[in-house]
Amino acid sequence: MRKLPLTLAAALLGLGGLPATAAADFERGITAFRSGDVETAVEEWKASAADGHALSAYLLGNLYMNGQGVPASDALAFSYFTQAAEMGNSDAQVRLAQYYLTGIPDIELERDYLKALDWFDKAALKFNPEAQYYLGKMHRNGLGVPRSRVEGMRWLLLSAKKGYVPAFLELARIYAKGEGIAEEPVEGAMYLNLAKKLGTDEEREQANALQDQLKGIFSADVRLQGEARARQWLEARKSRG
Repeated sequence: MRKLPLTLAAALLGLGGLPATAAADFERGITAFRSGDVETAVEEWKASAADGHALSAYLLGNLYMNGQGVPASDALAFSYFTQAAEMGNSDAQVRLAQYYLTGIPDIELERDYLKALDWFDKAALKFNPEAQYYLGKMHRNGLGVPRSRVEGMRWLLLSAKKGYVPAFLELARIYAKGEGIAEEPVEGAMYLNLAKKLGTDEEREQANALQDQLKGIFSADVRLQGEARARQWLEARKSRG
């Protein structure tokens, strides 16, 4: 599961249509968190979550999931993610789906592909690229649904269109190896190049490792063509705003 950074822009998404007390508690939590006072942030967010603030519940879930300033607790993370997911927070829906995808023995949560699919679907309908990525992998691997590489590719391409780097890496391998489709090494090289340009340090390392694994497919000429296509992809994205 990925650790999500807290940003003020993301935080402001949770302020609309809520009691004034919930918004005030939430804002005090933001101020405390930014100053490094996680203990106060947790108390403020607990108060705002109790008043129905979905983003507060999500942030609490994320803190407990990662043990960030609080003792790690899958039980509390699951509880807060469930609350936020049921209130429509798409990031919480993804986290909840991930719990169901893997199961959590420590809290006696059994793996349940159908519930995972349901929550990923809900988040994907809100255009969440991470949810779309997971749906792509589940459909390609037949997890909870009949295996469909066509449907899997559809979701992966939707995720990649939004610039989600894990989808780039998955598509790079699929196109390079021709996994269920015709081999298109240049297309694979394009997605690999995009992963290097847009990824985190860790994701760039994964891209380099994948390139090493596929060095017999990605010739110098293929890499050059892939880089050119990546530039075109980025230019087209920039023109769309």
